[in-house]
Amino acid sequence: MRKALSAIVGAGLAITVSLFSGDAWTQERLRTDACIRELGKSSLETLNPSDASLQLQVAETCRRVSATARGVEAARARFYSGRAFSRAGRPDDAIRQLEAAVNTGQDFEPVFRAELRAGQLELVQAYLTKGRVEAARVLLASPSLSPSDPGVAYQRALLSLAELGPAGEESAFGALKIVFAQDGARLGGGPGVLSLMTPAEISRGRSWLFRLGQSLGQNALRAQGRDGEQRRSDAQRAIDFLGPAAAAIDAACPDPAPIDCATGIGATDPIGALEGRPAPTREQLLDVFFQIGIAHLKAAGLQESPGFSALAGAQGISGVGALDCVGSQLAPDAAQHFQYARYAFDAYTRRSSASAGSSADARWGLGCTILANLPNVSEPGERQRQIAQAIEQLKLAPRRPLTMLTLARAHVMQGQLDSARANFKQALDLSGATTRCPSGDVEFPPANRDALASRIYVEVARTRYANTGVPRENDPLVGAGGGDLYYRTISEVAAARPASLRESEADLRCAIFLNYENVEARLTLGHIYLRLGSEPSLGPLIDRPPYPKAEQVLQYFARRHSGSVEGNAEGLYLASRRLTLAQQHALAVTPDRARSTTDRSFLRDGELAVNQAAQAFSLAQRPQFRRQACQAQILFGQTAEQGFCAAAGQGEERAETLLYEGMYWLRRGQREARTDERLRSWSRSIQAFNRGVSAKMLGQVVESGHSGLPPTIDLGGLLSYGQRYVLACRGINYNDGEQTAPEVKEYYRLSGIPLQCGGRPS
Repeated sequence: MRKALSAIVGAGLAITVSLFSGDAWTQERLRTDACIRELGKSSLETLNPSDASLQLQVAETCRRVSATARGVEAARARFYSGRAFSRAGRPDDAIRQLEAAVNTGQDFEPVFRAELRAGQLELVQAYLTKGRVEAARVLLASPSLSPSDPGVAYQRALLSLAELGPAGEESAFGALKIVFAQDGARLGGGPGVLSLMTPAEISRGRSWLFRLGQSLGQNALRAQGRDGEQRRSDAQRAIDFLGPAAAAIDAACPDPAPIDCATGIGATDPIGALEGRPAPTREQLLDVFFQIGIAHLKAAGLQESPGFSALAGAQGISGVGALDCVGSQLAPDAAQHFQYARYAFDAYTRRSSASAGSSADARWGLGCTILANLPNVSEPGERQRQIAQAIEQLKLAPRRPLTMLTLARAHVMQGQLDSARANFKQALDLSGATTRCPSGDVEFPPANRDALASRIYVEVARTRYANTGVPRENDPLVGAGGGDLYYRTISEVAAARPASLRESEADLRCAIFLNYENVEARLTLGHIYLRLGSEPSLGPLIDRPPYPKAEQVLQYFARRHSGSVEGNAEGLYLASRRLTLAQQHALAVTPDRARSTTDRSFLRDGELAVNQAAQAFSLAQRPQFRRQACQAQILFGQTAEQGFCAAAGQGEERAETLLYEGMYWLRRGQREARTDERLRSWSRSIQAFNRGVSAKMLGQVVESGHSGLPPTIDLGGLLSYGQRYVLACRGINYNDGEQTAPEVKEYYRLSGIPLQCGGRPS
């Protein structure tokens, strides 16, 4: 009688449900025995899990069945009811049914094994929805759940997010990336394997993997490392995050079909402190490949161009910044990164549908990658073919300031200067600059901040001198020379032809006029003034000593109080150089009227020159900054601190530093008031010269650093003269005769050491 009543009730429920269920139910009516069938054989598995109304009807039906069923059938009915309540958005009811199913179902192994696993994972998710993190953690530690189970990995990831919020994103990503970059067949386990994941679970896992990988990758990509090595490390971290996100996209939308798989990667529900997000658009999925390409370019050593950091956000280039495609100091594994970058950008263009207009951005990426890889192309003809390919790609990219600037620099490499100038003009027009530069040597308004237009003028200036007179295979614009700020503003200017530097003056002054904070323009222009002010072959000097124009642009650095500003070290170095060059010029041109070493202005300039060089070295430990501090000490007699002139390095470097150490102690001895201190200094001086003679290499030379001297002077001659000079100071006469070349003696004199020892200077 009871069985007959149950059948009648069950049939009535099936009929009642069918009245409210729509067309789907007319095709496959729910029978009450579906609630008690084992997982995989129940018709409930075919129902739409996102239809909340339908799931709620299933939940109520199976709950009623569980009230009359017994044993494993009751446990299954509670499982189906709890899962349906969870899908319908009623976690409290879901928890009650699932807890009962899990607690009682453990007694029915192995026939209830599949439902037990699924019920435990559903219960974990319900706990997390209600914020019951500890209960979820305890359940996930159950010995019946395998740590290698993809569903367990997914719930562990959600547990990290629920417990830690944004701080748990990396941990969650680590759990997901191992699982959900695989194809669906492996995750689902194939026909008859019921312990793995359903298509809906796979989609949810991939959706979270995409969301976390994209978010973490973008954050790493936007990180501004303190140096090139740190920036490359940040880029590699971005690749580690974005790569699995791209793999999830490939798994959901297999290559080579266009990426259009809204069902494969969908929305993510809110959890803990993290808000829910809608399903990504096709362009957002494609953008992951673009960002991977950018990350590989950064990992190869490319850096963002100063002044263009806001381009990407304003111009729609994925918010990753505007890279300098040429002239960067490349990493040892740059060629491999360029290969991966090309693959990523190519995947973006290949897998974009016809309506995806933003795919043109990847053309810029391809062009940039080709240009950046040119240092790895040794054959001149092939290099020119590669440049032509880059130009072809860049012409297909959107007309933006960054594109036109990169295209202009490619035209410079190709020798098409007219095209380069036209593209620079377009870049300037597209930048929206409203201010133009006045003619003449005007003051620089401190309020001007047009960084983009200012940067373009710097690029125009560099094309006038950066590759002039340099063999094409060593062309800095191709990237062989390195692209850090010191190279661009110090080394590059020192190597350029004077006439080409003069041509760039107006552009650089314009750059500073447009943007008072343009550090690179200030450093370059200041160095040019110092360089050309000592070039007698140029006729009228561009900036006569004591270099007032150089002081005008470099005082910006001397007045700054923050030591972390990029370019501050180079600026202080050049400011110190200005003072030493001015003093050397006075010694060379008006030796009879040179300032006394006790003159107040001499002492002030000497103290300032040493301090500025010392600050530069404290900010960036370049040997050039250390040597400048030492030379300023010798020239101005500021010899209280010996550290900057102490010999350092190995081989040729050490032999040269021993020269400076010997000159330092020679100069210090001349300034000592007490005879014993003077003799002690001179003893240390001749010891340094003697060690230098032993350490020097055959034919080793030293840069003179003064236009009135040959560019280089024999190191052996300088050391030998130092030895004999100290002996003369000690009262041991020597017959110099013709042994010492005139330029050697003049080098000492212009270094602040008079031709005759004569004891302590007055």
